[in-house]
Amino acid sequence: MRGYVIYEQMMKGNNEFVKHLVKSETTINKQYTYGMKTYTLLEIACRSNNKDIVSYLLKEKAEITPTAFKHACVFSTNHEILKELIKNGAPVAYLNNVFSPSNHKTNYES
Repeated sequence: MRGYVIYEQMMKGNNEFVKHLVKSETTINKQYTYGMKTYTLLEIACRSNNKDIVSYLLKEKAEITPTAFKHACVFSTNHEILKELIKNGAPVAYLNNVFSPSNHKTNYES
């Protein structure tokens, strides 16, 4: 299954679809293709701003990756998602990865 399908379902609030997917997969941290990259369900949930699924995935022991934290900071408008990630063990040092000047290139840099 493609990550964009999962993302669309999360954006629509189809949480039962995601829960079914979690129960049918062999690992909670499986990678799904989204565009040219791969993401875990938690990373997609953070990107789609779906706090209910973020909470559910954390209860199911999903790994909190720097990418999940970045997506929560950059794409999410829900500060509760960030609080949930930190409460469940996300190192605050992940903020350095998100806001480091080396991660933000201008149009003039190659």
